[in-house]
Amino acid sequence: MSYKLKNILGSPEKFNLQYRIFNAVLLGGIILVIPAVIGNYLLELNPFTYVFPIISMVYLLGVYVYSMKFRNFIVSFYLGYTFLSLIFIPVFWFLNGGSTGGFQYFIFFILTVLALSSKKRELWIFSTTMFIVLITLIITEYKYPHLVVQYPDKQARLIDLLISFPAVFIGLLAIISFIMLLYKNANQEITAQKEEIEKSHKHITDSINYAKRIQEAMLPSNEIFNNNFNEHFVIYLPRDIVSGDFYWAEKYGNKIIYAVADCTGHGVPGAMLSMLGISLLNKITTQNMELKASEVLDNLRMEVKTSLKQIGKNDNETKDGMDIALCIIDKNTGVLQFSGAYNPLYIYRKDELTILKANRQPIGIYIKEKKFINYEFQLQKGDIIYSFSDGFADQFNSEGKKYKIKRFRELIKNIASSKLQKQKAILKNEFETWKSSNQQMDDIVIAGIKF
Repeated sequence: MSYKLKNILGSPEKFNLQYRIFNAVLLGGIILVIPAVIGNYLLELNPFTYVFPIISMVYLLGVYVYSMKFRNFIVSFYLGYTFLSLIFIPVFWFLNGGSTGGFQYFIFFILTVLALSSKKRELWIFSTTMFIVLITLIITEYKYPHLVVQYPDKQARLIDLLISFPAVFIGLLAIISFIMLLYKNANQEITAQKEEIEKSHKHITDSINYAKRIQEAMLPSNEIFNNNFNEHFVIYLPRDIVSGDFYWAEKYGNKIIYAVADCTGHGVPGAMLSMLGISLLNKITTQNMELKASEVLDNLRMEVKTSLKQIGKNDNETKDGMDIALCIIDKNTGVLQFSGAYNPLYIYRKDELTILKANRQPIGIYIKEKKFINYEFQLQKGDIIYSFSDGFADQFNSEGKKYKIKRFRELIKNIASSKLQKQKAILKNEFETWKSSNQQMDDIVIAGIKF
């Protein structure tokens, strides 16, 4: 569409399609009144029959100017609609021969173009009111025929009809063609925008998929578990492409240190925090391999606060962090150290489930920060250690019910006597069955290790 036409009807950036059609209808109505003025003047009809159209043109032009300046569709529509239905049509009905005159073609034009430019609600009001107005005019004409200004003779009536019908037909054809052009341009704009969005979406998705490869490369390999434990499983289910949950493991001498963590958020923000968490755990444990589990978390909290500039003096600073369960297992002595931030640890032994509780504070800034508690637990051969994030327990089913930690704990107790790979399959199947067709609510990590 040309630049001049956009300026006349309003640019797509400022006026929606319906509004541009309405502006076109206003201009079409103004232009279409011109043949009526010329025809009535040449036929030497009542002077009011060409003076009143000129007044109408000025009024409609005022509505158009208001529409373009203030961009208020509802007010503009009702200003034009009220004038046309309650003043313009009734006056011209009686000035142009009533139901037998040429003005009915203009009524047909008005009915058609306003119907094309109206929303459902406006169309219903418009149609109902116009029906009432036309019935009222016909009844009034029937009861008071002297109110109708008749043509001077049949020849004048015929000439008026010959002027009115072609003018309305051409005008209506032009308006409909123009509306079709507007729709075509609108569809082209929508298609172009859709293609741009799809292109941007693909670019973003490709970038996130590449980030997923980097994130997964930073997770521990299966070898560290296979080489140090009889059996193990890890369930790692990101809600989105990348995950805010992570698991981490390293071996230092005769000690295995590993963790399962749940960072604030999910998707890209959560993944960024998870990368920070993995990097900081590597840094802390490499610098001092003799730290207790609780000391690792104390150091991790300090490093996270420093990295995220959390000093507690600014309300706008981030409150992000992570929940974590961290274990250190001495393979020689079988002593397990555990420390947790919100995330507990389950240990299964001979039909009994022992729960090591975590501190009720996160890794990150907190109102009442305390030193993390360090648990020590003497493992026996065959003990199974479970660490997990809260994603499984927080999942809703199709009835809007949350799985909850109590049901999760009972599930662990019921399957703990099975082989760990079978437990993994049961847990995944239980989750999918519970979730059904619902969206996954959060990232999930569950790790099971048999000592």
